[in-house]
Amino acid sequence: ECEVNYRIAQEGVQFIAPHMEKRKVIANFNDFSNCIETGAIKLENFCDDFKKQVLPLSFGSFLVALKGYENDVAKKMFLVMWKCRGENMNCLVSKIEMGGMKSKLRALASNFETTESEVDKNADKAEDGAKIDVSDEGAKLSET
Repeated sequence: ECEVNYRIAQEGVQFIAPHMEKRKVIANFNDFSNCIETGAIKLENFCDDFKKQVLPLSFGSFLVALKGYENDVAKKMFLVMWKCRGENMNCLVSKIEMGGMKSKLRALASNFETTESEVDKNADKAEDGAKIDVSDEGAKLSET
């Protein structure tokens, strides 16, 4: 049933990411951070541009790269995802690595017009599974 004869592993994603084209999705900061979830992730929670890239993909694994870091393999801002049937997907990243990725996002948040105090104030919540949403007003953490 699956058109893809492989499953990408998060542990080696930085080695394969530069060679991927068809199953590589570029995500803005908010969409990238929204991908870091356990369980089924509904596409309705993402921007239209992200949905337009994911919906045509067939069932199977794909890669999400943070916009601006899609060619920077040293930063490893990539997530391995699984496109489910319908409009759901799963993050195929271990919980430990999810925590590490959230930490990287907090560090990068200042590049997205966020003040460090807003991120630091809620850092403990982020490690417990909250999402960092960055908008023009600054960073906000939402409970999951």
